[in-house]
Amino acid sequence: MSQLADMLRQQPLAVTGLGVWSAAGTGPDELWRAARAGQSTGRFGVVPGRPELAVCPAPTPELPPAARRVLRRMDRAVHLGWAAATQALAEAGLPAGTDRGRLGLVVGNSRGLVDTWTQAARPMTPRHELPSLAANGSITALSGALSLLLGLRGPCQVTSAACASGAVAIALAAQQLLLGQADFMLAGGAEAPLHPAVLDPLMAAGVLGWHGDPAQTCRPFDQARNGTILGEGAAFIALETLASARRRGARVQALLGGWHWASEAAHRAGFETGHSGLALTLREALRVAGLEPAQIGSLNTHGTGTRLNDEREALAIAEVFGPRPLLQYTSTKPVTGHCLGASSAIEAILSIQALREQATPPTVNCRAPDAGCPPGLVTGQARAFSAEAVLSSSSGIWGNQAALLFRRPPSNEQTQHGKSGT
Repeated sequence: MSQLADMLRQQPLAVTGLGVWSAAGTGPDELWRAARAGQSTGRFGVVPGRPELAVCPAPTPELPPAARRVLRRMDRAVHLGWAAATQALAEAGLPAGTDRGRLGLVVGNSRGLVDTWTQAARPMTPRHELPSLAANGSITALSGALSLLLGLRGPCQVTSAACASGAVAIALAAQQLLLGQADFMLAGGAEAPLHPAVLDPLMAAGVLGWHGDPAQTCRPFDQARNGTILGEGAAFIALETLASARRRGARVQALLGGWHWASEAAHRAGFETGHSGLALTLREALRVAGLEPAQIGSLNTHGTGTRLNDEREALAIAEVFGPRPLLQYTSTKPVTGHCLGASSAIEAILSIQALREQATPPTVNCRAPDAGCPPGLVTGQARAFSAEAVLSSSSGIWGNQAALLFRRPPSNEQTQHGKSGT
């Protein structure tokens, strides 16, 4: 047994709050309904100068006066992050008087503060440049603004692991709790990449898909898939030890039972010739949790709809779970769009909801699954399962891989509710 696994057995970690802001929903329940119903959110005509590109835009959060004073000149990714983080913090229901020095935050992000950086790069004289860009253009603004507004004085940072960033942020936050560096952590991701500076290179690289109907642009695991669709959004979960949640009577939505992140160390596209890196990541998350593959009921895959990703991910699933696995697996990218560094955090929330509802949402737009896909791919409509644990996997450029495993909480924890407000 590894040291991490031993620490988790001694000190289980509880999820006590969820928050999300995305094209598919501006709250966890709305997001789950869209995913379960298989509602794609792709639209044309959103990106200025790129009317032919299908994307999944999130609504603009309405900022209250106190937040507006801090955020008004900050990047859209920070606005989206604020909207999701405040939801998770409110749902966790920390009591008044909580020691803010023991509350922390880790934010995952892939592409940085794109809109702010492009503003700063415009030809301007120093006299006419906005002084606020000196601070607002730092990627640390993502964690800095949220810690300022939410009063979080514990460990706060931004981490980047490409499209696995949100999952890595959750794992890093969990480690802070196990090490005793914090009592409560908000963790997730935020990304606002719907900008030509991000979209154009991805289009040139052949990553973005196309279809005459924007809602059908992303077709994960389908024989006719030709690329992904970008989205924007943010998601956070509230984490604390199970002992802490019990002391204050908080509602425990799930246990974070295991995780692993690693690098393929093979190619900038993210996958080596085989698929052993992702298979190893999934196995390590299971090992930390002390579970066998047969104990996993559902897997939310990275499932981007690109030729390479889906092929290699299907191979990894077959290797870990067997050629005829009992588990169900899905991709929710057509519902939310590929939100880059925020995607794995959004999918962590969808995994928690799938665990709670004991149902796997369908893979939208997959009408003819690729021949290499093992059985278990959920298409058409949501499918029920019965299991105590689920997995979420993420992959990114430069070989970044991550997996999160969530377990059902003890039955007597599931109906409890947190105490009033922060």
